[in-house]
Amino acid sequence: MSRLREALAKAEQEHGKEAPEVAARLSELASHLEAADSFQEAEALYRRALAIREKASGVTPAELESSLNNLADLLRQMGQEKEALELYQRLLTCIEKRPDGESSPEAATCVGSKAELLLSMHQSQSAFVEYLELLKLHEKLSGLSHIAVSSKLNKAQDLRENILTGRGSVPLYQQALQIHEEAVSAENAELATCHSIIAGLLLFQARNAEAEPVLRRALEIRTSIMGPKHPLTAQLAYTLAELLERTKRKKEAMPFYRQALPVQEKALGPDAAITCACRVQLAQLLSEQNLHQEALPLQQRIVENIERTKGPEDHSLFSHLNHLANTLHSLRRYPEAEAAYRKELLVAEKSFGPDNSMVTGSLSMIAQTLSDMERWKDAVPFLRRKLAVHEKNLGKVHETVAVDLRVLAGYLVKAGEPREAEPLLRRSLMILEKTKGPEDAQVAVVLKHLADLLCDVEPREAEKLYLRAIKVSKKSMGAGHSFTREIAEHYEALRQTLKKNDAEDEGLRAVLKLNGKVWDESTAVAFLKKQISSLSAAKFTETDAAKLVQQMKGNSLALAMAAACITEQKLTLAEYVQRWEKESAGLKETTAAGEASPDKVLVATWQLSAKYLTPTARALMALLPWLAEEAVPLSFFTEQAKLVADAARTFAAPADKAPDAKVEAGFDELERHALITQEPLSITCPTPLQALLRLQSGAEFLGRATSLMHAVVAKDPATQRMRSREFWEPALPHVSRVLEFQRQFGDKAGDAQITRSLLNDCAEFLQYKAQYSKATPLLDEAEQLLRRALKLAEENPATQQADRIAALDKIGAVLHRSQRDEDAAVFYRRSLELCEKTQGPESLKTADSLDRLALTLAPTRQGRDATPLLRRSLAIREKALGPMDREVALSLGRLAFQLNTGDTVKEAEQLYRRALVIEEKIYGAEHPALIPQLTSLGNLLRAQQRDSEAEPVFKRIRLIRENTRINGPPPSPTGARKSPAAQ
Repeated sequence: MSRLREALAKAEQEHGKEAPEVAARLSELASHLEAADSFQEAEALYRRALAIREKASGVTPAELESSLNNLADLLRQMGQEKEALELYQRLLTCIEKRPDGESSPEAATCVGSKAELLLSMHQSQSAFVEYLELLKLHEKLSGLSHIAVSSKLNKAQDLRENILTGRGSVPLYQQALQIHEEAVSAENAELATCHSIIAGLLLFQARNAEAEPVLRRALEIRTSIMGPKHPLTAQLAYTLAELLERTKRKKEAMPFYRQALPVQEKALGPDAAITCACRVQLAQLLSEQNLHQEALPLQQRIVENIERTKGPEDHSLFSHLNHLANTLHSLRRYPEAEAAYRKELLVAEKSFGPDNSMVTGSLSMIAQTLSDMERWKDAVPFLRRKLAVHEKNLGKVHETVAVDLRVLAGYLVKAGEPREAEPLLRRSLMILEKTKGPEDAQVAVVLKHLADLLCDVEPREAEKLYLRAIKVSKKSMGAGHSFTREIAEHYEALRQTLKKNDAEDEGLRAVLKLNGKVWDESTAVAFLKKQISSLSAAKFTETDAAKLVQQMKGNSLALAMAAACITEQKLTLAEYVQRWEKESAGLKETTAAGEASPDKVLVATWQLSAKYLTPTARALMALLPWLAEEAVPLSFFTEQAKLVADAARTFAAPADKAPDAKVEAGFDELERHALITQEPLSITCPTPLQALLRLQSGAEFLGRATSLMHAVVAKDPATQRMRSREFWEPALPHVSRVLEFQRQFGDKAGDAQITRSLLNDCAEFLQYKAQYSKATPLLDEAEQLLRRALKLAEENPATQQADRIAALDKIGAVLHRSQRDEDAAVFYRRSLELCEKTQGPESLKTADSLDRLALTLAPTRQGRDATPLLRRSLAIREKALGPMDREVALSLGRLAFQLNTGDTVKEAEQLYRRALVIEEKIYGAEHPALIPQLTSLGNLLRAQQRDSEAEPVFKRIRLIRENTRINGPPPSPTGARKSPAAQ
């Protein structure tokens, strides 16, 4: 090859670049490149040779015909069929101009090439007309004994009719094949071509079984002559693979697709239509055979190709993104699958509309993927939207809507929202009974789910639902079906629980639900009698019970605490009445600011009962009132048991009881005294009791509650990252409640440092949550918390100046995000002044502060002030870090962006190019870290209508992305500082 290149260079030097001798050398080199499968380089040389011969004088017709034929044959192999056909027609016109050219062997060869090309382009009728012309030429040249036609079919019109109607054409070509097999002693390209033509005709007539052996023989000959990696061999392998797939033999098709694809990518290019089609078909087969690891890179390549060539919202992306996401999901690469499903959803919305049924599949898979990651709450909005789409398109009473309701209810239960799930299941049941009938199998499924949900809150209704579900399931699925047996097991477990509960005090549960409501005397007396029934009859008299009810004014919560104390201490009713009267007489008025005075009945009853609690139980009861009224996850306490145990030791323990450090023992005591309800994984306190306990525990235990909440939600000490959303969501109501009480106490209860940390952490989570919810109220709340944290930092002389700077920056950031840039600039200016004073005017911290202020001022009326700030920041970094540091490059980019308008656009371009030089030196010329600067530079050039300069920049971006996709990102240099935004 090098010898040929040298010969070409010598010819250009001796004769000039447009001489006929150069065309000969070009054709010779292109021929060798074509044989080496370097089609793209060969194409350029063939085109150049043809252009020279068309213009130069002294070129023979044979030389021009040779150039036309060479280029046409190559383009045909590369799949550029339309242009190849035009060149063959030009070639035929040149040949026919010769004397006797119309009947020459060259004309026959050209007509044959046109016929084969038209057949491959599925222009069957035109192809057959050419075949007729070819038959006539062969008759003139060789006689009928050398062509594939019988004497009965020598009339052109009869032959054309037979071919187009599918009668007689295949026997004709089979006769041609027989003649060729007998005429040649070895396999050759002409024999393979004849097999290919016969196979094509058979495929056109859908005679697949007959076409397959002919096609396999053609592939065998091509492989033997040209090798398995030749483009023509690959083309036959691809055709055979399509045939096998069409005849449901997909496993047999895969090896041929695998053989064809790499050859097509090399010869025709990765973006050629036939290459893309082969890649799609192979990826689909691999997925169907569960070969997901092999399918994944192909599917990623398909999606990237469409995004690059057609745009990220093209409708054809929909199905390919779905295949990619399904593969990622099957490989349990859930975060990547979620991202792919979300992109699929965007394409579906753009292509079909937001309320089209095609959107619901994407919504379902996003929810499913989120559930696989146990992100139940995140999945719920997608299922709600799916439900809304189906209701709009199908109507609210449709069996599909019923299924959506049941699935959504299941997710709500797992997300900790069972109250929302119940009405959805009831509605689903109503729809199915109406659309499918009351004895359908789906009705049994919903009945079972509804019963499962009601087991704890309405066990009697759940029992009836289970019985009905069993009846329906037996009839629709059979008594031995696994689902029928599962319902029966759940029903039996509920029956055992009901038997146990019947032996216990149901009245107490009712009391706690009433939360301190007033009972009439007869109900209250009956309750007391039942509650202390485990004691001897002598302990209870109707007269004493009536007296106690009158004294407690029928307060159900007070009566529940009294009954628990009587049972625990094994007192008579009269003894308790006596103690209660004494306790009530000794009460003093205790009312805190902002709190209504609690009922004295509750105060006396609580104080009498609390004397018999363990210290740990009393500490828990002192902590609970500062938290929200809703249930608190038990893990809040069990993970922070030491805090609770320490709090317990502040109580003066009775002489016969030592402080109990085991929180679980405290729970037991509280449960025995009926002072809390204990639900699965949660704990809460009756509302009237909360108000009472807040008055008694005071600021000391508010400080301990603050410490408890801080310990629960504190950042990871190793990474200093915020706890996950799944952890924060159930904690947020309790953190907010504690911080609200802290506000009432002037943020002075407990350790001020802990309170400030909790304010900052809560504000950070609210800002994170604002990304997924209505942002304005969350950001406003975060701002107020951060202002309180700043006030604490400023009031405490021991606070480090760096903490005050950080507090100012945090308020500036939340105001900037709320689009209140002028307000944000006030805090950033204060931060800058403090930073200059404590760190020095030339410190890198000061440079970061300058950047934050500048980026905030840029969109405001004070935007002109941003430029000098950014220039000063750049100068600081150049002096401190040197002119070739990564931070200097980033600073250059920020300044360039600010200057990217008006008269300063030329300076902006120079800054972008300088930043690019620095990053190239640090990372190398093909690192993805260069993409932001390249993008900014390209956009600047394009905005100035300098498209010829912008295009190479964007081409370079595409190449970097392609190399990164194939080889993975190269390692980044270590030791880089965080950007101001990250800090």
